[in-house]
Amino acid sequence: MNTIAEVIQFSMAPVFLLTAIGGILGVLAGRLTRIVDRGRELEDRIAATPGGIKADAGSHDQLILLVRRARITNVAISLCVLAALLVSGWHSICGTRHPG
Repeated sequence: MNTIAEVIQFSMAPVFLLTAIGGILGVLAGRLTRIVDRGRELEDRIAATPGGIKADAGSHDQLILLVRRARITNVAISLCVLAALLVSGWHSICGTRHPG
């Protein structure tokens, strides 16, 4: 009876982990969408300013910060995908075997 419980436990653990990773990916994708939208607004604002970047230095500084945030978010998304692939690969290699 104990063996069946262990098999179920080892089979279900990756499912919960992949679900959590999927949720994090959804949040990161939403954040990246907001970053891109805000960047477009700032670019439009800079383009509409008669002096361009020199006249609207604050928007330019915000745009530089948004580029940095977008890069960090892209790295986080890549690492989440890597984690999901590692979990899936580990589960397919190990299967439902359990220690002991």
